[in-house]
Amino acid sequence: MTIAPTFSNAWFIQLKKADISNLDGWQEFVTDRHAYEPPPLYTPDEYDALTPADRGRYDLARRIANINLPKHETPMTQQVRSDLEPTLHANLFSSDPGVRAGVFISADGGLGKSTLMREIAADFDNEVRALQQLAPGLFPPRNDRWVPVAWVTVPPKLSIRSLAIAILDYYGAPLRKSDTDAALTKRVEDTIRDCGTKLLVLDDITRYKDYEADRFASDWIRNLMETSVTIVAMGVDVRGSGILYDGKTNREQQLRTQTARRFTVLTMEPFPYDSPSDIRAWVAHLRALEEDLFLIHKAPGMLSDDLADYLHEQTEGVIGVLTKWVSIAAMKAVGRPEKRGGEYLTQADFDDTPIPSVLSLKEDVDPLTPPPPSKSGTRKRKKGRNTMYDQPPRTEAGAA
Repeated sequence: MTIAPTFSNAWFIQLKKADISNLDGWQEFVTDRHAYEPPPLYTPDEYDALTPADRGRYDLARRIANINLPKHETPMTQQVRSDLEPTLHANLFSSDPGVRAGVFISADGGLGKSTLMREIAADFDNEVRALQQLAPGLFPPRNDRWVPVAWVTVPPKLSIRSLAIAILDYYGAPLRKSDTDAALTKRVEDTIRDCGTKLLVLDDITRYKDYEADRFASDWIRNLMETSVTIVAMGVDVRGSGILYDGKTNREQQLRTQTARRFTVLTMEPFPYDSPSDIRAWVAHLRALEEDLFLIHKAPGMLSDDLADYLHEQTEGVIGVLTKWVSIAAMKAVGRPEKRGGEYLTQADFDDTPIPSVLSLKEDVDPLTPPPPSKSGTRKRKKGRNTMYDQPPRTEAGAA
């Protein structure tokens, strides 16, 4: 007997990537980021009972769902969040005029710093708006357009003018060719104050190079901190870029620079796999990932037991690479008949699916900076995993 499932149009909404480089796009992202509705997961018997047409629609919905899996924070992203949020709140509630402490987030591509920061910034946006409703006089903007958060991608050719234009463009402020750098600077500062902006995110900050124009732009960014906005800037190898030290000067001068004093640097690393706690955390993350997959023949341990060593070895613990690779392998497995292995992922599935490169993720990567050299040819193969670490010790009941 066939069943007549109820299909939701929300399963088939092609998720568009919000253009958060402008205010309307950012607000759309904040509002809609949790709007996607994935399909339920049928049992094999329920799936077999579908008509061919319904099965085709259901398979399409599951392919979409496997590419849009929920995002899980890792111990590394949780640490960055716990270190960053107190600074955001301290700056938000401070009544002192002038400079607010800033934060740099430094990580290689594919580790999810932009993904994490988007969620933190969106949560902060919602929080500021909720606080304003509780206490209407707490964060009053000076005009009728209230912008708690601004997200700006640093232009490829960094200068005071290019960065000022990028910020004004985010707000939708009209540009005038006759504006001098000084005039643009005043307009940016006035706009941040007038719109009540409390957080300014600068993505790809390590497009900074040790050129004179870049150093002027670095000084300019510091001056923006006088508007009482919190600046969080992200990039690859912040410490090595020179931006902290106003260029690559000698070490004594570096330690005295204003940028290094005003900004805390938070770093994110790949998932480690050395200690028992590292292994438990990795296995727990794989377990959460396999539970999210829309595969009707999946089983507990499909990734977290069978493939834990293999997946870490191949991805080197880079979470963006892992998630995209698993998503693509799962998408390919949808609809596969049981006689060909069913919808259950094995090492053969991953061997047949190219590992996504960091650049292909288009996440956290400056297209002008070449990717770091691959370590795959120099890395020693790890010893086999001791599966006793899959379960928590008796004193940590319930821990992952």
